[in-house]
This record gives sequence, structure tokens and C-alpha cells, in this order.
Amino acid sequence: MIFLIFIVIALFIIEPRWYNNIYFLAIILLVELLYYTEKIFFNQDFSEQVVNITGYVFVFAFIPLVMATMSVLTYFNSKVLLEKEGRKKSNLFIGLIGVAVNIVLVYYIYSMHPNNGNKYSEAGFFYVFGLFVYFTTMYSATAIYLVLYNWRPIFYKPEYIIILGSGLIGDQVPPLLASRIEKGVQQYKKYKGQPLIITSGGQGSDEKVAESYAMKCYIHEHYPEIPDQAVVMEDQSTTTFENMLFSRKIILERFGAKARGIFVSNNYHILRASYYAKRAKLRANGVGSKTAFYYVPNAFTREFIGLLEMFKWRHIALIILFTIFSILVFRGM
Repeated sequence: MIFLIFIVIALFIIEPRWYNNIYFLAIILLVELLYYTEKIFFNQDFSEQVVNITGYVFVFAFIPLVMATMSVLTYFNSKVLLEKEGRKKSNLFIGLIGVAVNIVLVYYIYSMHPNNGNKYSEAGFFYVFGLFVYFTTMYSATAIYLVLYNWRPIFYKPEYIIILGSGLIGDQVPPLLASRIEKGVQQYKKYKGQPLIITSGGQGSDEKVAESYAMKCYIHEHYPEIPDQAVVMEDQSTTTFENMLFSRKIILERFGAKARGIFVSNNYHILRASYYAKRAKLRANGVGSKTAFYYVPNAFTREFIGLLEMFKWRHIALIILFTIFSILVFRGM
């Protein structure tokens, strides 16, 4: 365990933008879970009666209780989002996650029913429950890693600051994007106005101007002390990866391939953005701006699913291996 923790810390320091770091963290969480589960079930210091009661509470009550609590929280979060952010399909997303959790909960209770002796049903339950454990562990590990990444200090002096776009309302900068701009300006002032600010974002179909242009206008309006030449626009990108890729062209022209910098996005987004920066061969780490608390669960869950899609072949390979293992175990029963 100590060795695994040392590996995670070392890799986090060397290269925090390596997705396998999250796998190592997930392994640590699973080992800890198994360790404490073993203590509950097999600790000989307790009487057999206490062990049985504890085991019963843990397996038959604790897990469904946690799942039910999660589902209630997801419904509450969707309600808050609908009230504050409007009736958008994206704001219903985390509520649908709550429905899925409830389905697993009902299946869990059904599979544990004493009259249910069907071995196919039991095998199906343990297979589904194994997948549930895998994804919830990855979700937990990703959330912990995101917090660590947000806390990670920048030890080098950046030559550029990329501010990632996030959509406009017509030609106006909404609060979510404004928080990114203000964080970028804060970093610019922190390094005494020496880094180049790159506002990155093209024009969407429902936007009157390019995001990068609106961002630059916002900076000049709210921070007139920042000179015009300190801000350049990247106005062609439509995705986070393109933000990084097209900004790299500006960086290569200005500073060369060895330049180091930072990018700014909302705190829930900087982890996935860091992987895109790595893919674009940018030597840049993220700095996160604050996000309204009620928005974070929904936004982070979507980010997590985006990460699953981004590294889908790794997850598919592991699920295939788990499926083969489950089939072999079932045939041996």
C-alpha cells in the first residue's frame, strides 16, 4: 500500500497529466475497501455475533443506504439546476443518473432476497455489481485526483496564459466564462504582466461574435490597465482540443516548442483539459476558476463521462477482461 501511494505521489509530481495516475489511485481505494471489509468480516477480536451483525449491516444495509442517498442527492441537484440555470436537457442529466442508481438499488435488493436461488440471476447480479464497483471507484478516484490537480501549485514561470472559451449569450460574456477570464487576469498580474494572454474560442452558431473576441473586449473593458498587445486571439477553435491545438500555433510562433505556460478553465474542467493539452504537445498545466457549488456535481459527472469516452479503449479492454473472468468463474460453479 505504501509503495502504491509513493508511486502515485511520484507520478503526480513528475507528470500530473497522465491518466494512469487515476488507475493507481483507484487501486489504492479498492485495496483500502477490501482491507476494512476484511476487518469487519474476519476480525477475531469480536464475538461471532457482533461480526455477523456488523457484516449484515454493512452488506445488506450500508450499500443500499449509500446508493439511495446518492439518488436523492442527484434529484436535489437537478432541481436546483433547473431553478437556477433554466429548463435545459443538460440540467436533467444528473437526475437521470439518480434513476440509474435506483434501478441498481432495486436489482440489489431483489438479488439478495432469500428465495432467489437462481444461479443465473446471482451471476448476473455479481457481474453488474462488479461493473458498478468499477465505475463508482473510478468516479471517486477521478474526483479525488481532480481536487489534487486543482491544489497543485505551478512551480515555473509561465510564458503564456490560455483562457479557454465556454460559450456566449449573443455577444455577451456569461458568468461562467467571466470567472475564467478573471482567473486568467489574476494569473497575469501574479506574474507581473509578463505572460502573453491567449483568449481561445471560435464563433458558435448561436453566437454573434467569436468567443475569443468577446473575451478580449471583456478584458479591455474591465481591466483597461492591460495593454492591447498583451492579449491575442485564437478564434478558430470549436472544441477544447482545438483550443489547445490552435493556440499552440501562436505559441510556436512567439516562443518556440519549449515554452511553458498555463491554461485557465473552470475547476471541474481543468483535468480533462490537461489531457487535451498533453495531446496537443503543450507544456502547460491548468489553473481552475471557481464554479457555483450547485453546478459542480452535474458538471463533474459530465466531465467524468467525457473522460470515459476520451479513454474508452482502456475501459473497454478492462470490461472485456472482467467479462471473460466472470464467465470462467460462472462455468466453474
